[in-house]
Amino acid sequence: MRWKRKIGLWMAMLAIPAVAGAADLVNPFTESYQEIPMKTTVKEGTLLVSDSPEYPNAAGILAKGTIKGRGRIYYYNVNASGAPARLVIYADNKKNADIQIERNLTGDGSMDYISTGRTLSYREATVEAAQPEKIKIKAKKPQILAAASPDPIPDQMLVSGILEVNTKKPVTFGVAVLPADANTEEAEEKALKDLEVLPADFHNRRGVFPMAIEKENEAPWDVAERPGSIVIGDGKIDSYYPGYDELDKVNRSNAGNFGMEYDITVHTKGTGQYRLLFNPLGGIYEGTFTVWEKVIPSVYNIEGHNGYFGNKTIYDVWNMGVWNAGNDLHIHFTVAGATYLPFRFLLIPVNGDQKVFPAEDKV
Repeated sequence: MRWKRKIGLWMAMLAIPAVAGAADLVNPFTESYQEIPMKTTVKEGTLLVSDSPEYPNAAGILAKGTIKGRGRIYYYNVNASGAPARLVIYADNKKNADIQIERNLTGDGSMDYISTGRTLSYREATVEAAQPEKIKIKAKKPQILAAASPDPIPDQMLVSGILEVNTKKPVTFGVAVLPADANTEEAEEKALKDLEVLPADFHNRRGVFPMAIEKENEAPWDVAERPGSIVIGDGKIDSYYPGYDELDKVNRSNAGNFGMEYDITVHTKGTGQYRLLFNPLGGIYEGTFTVWEKVIPSVYNIEGHNGYFGNKTIYDVWNMGVWNAGNDLHIHFTVAGATYLPFRFLLIPVNGDQKVFPAEDKV
């Protein structure tokens, strides 16, 4: 399924705007929804999360974890050290190892934070690695693989990114804050060996977790029945996944499932069409979703035009196109950083007498 989500920018730009819909659509907040029960399957892969401490106030180790096979390192950290600093992703293994870097994505570092999560979400949905980079790791010799920024990060700036890797043997990866002047190979290696582990904060969101999940409904949703609802990120209907912090040797939870891939399949039946709406329930949400029925995906980039989308309201909805009953609907995304959860997808049958209105921005 990875080829379906790994669309190039050219494909995203060719997506045809969806225009079927209703200007006088019945208020979606007066509809009566049925929850569409979803079966969840954990997919292969390991996710290393660095989001605790969210505001590291000194140079130090932020996260560390072991990956074998497919893996993803996700970081979301604000430089709160009071001076420019570097944030790096590195490998530090007891044995020689070969690794492949498949994608290296960064959001735009920012002081407002929302744009960082939004831009990383967009790149996760649209950027494909051209060719895996093969790297040999020497035993007991920390080696930097990527940096959040080519330049030192200013104080109070958020940086966030994703490094996707593949290994044949277990490899230990880490995320660290380095002083800005640790910018030579010798200085980097010394700093990584000397740095202390920074304590986790109240978020407790660091460690190794499942990298990806698939959700699908066991019984098809019938377009002739009531509108359907799929809730994401509430920690109940959509569970938060447990993991393990190799630094503190404790179990933790990835509250919000940040950094984890979601692939949702909605089986539908009946005739006619239905509209897909995105509705944030917990506050601001700005990010990117990929949606398709058969082959060509459409990319929806949710972004507020007059203020942040979902800010202080549960009545923002984003039109994500009109789709055909009887086909499987696929939705791919990674929960965007700097967002609030939960949110939901609403599936509303389209009646023949509804007027046409344009979809929200589709990239």
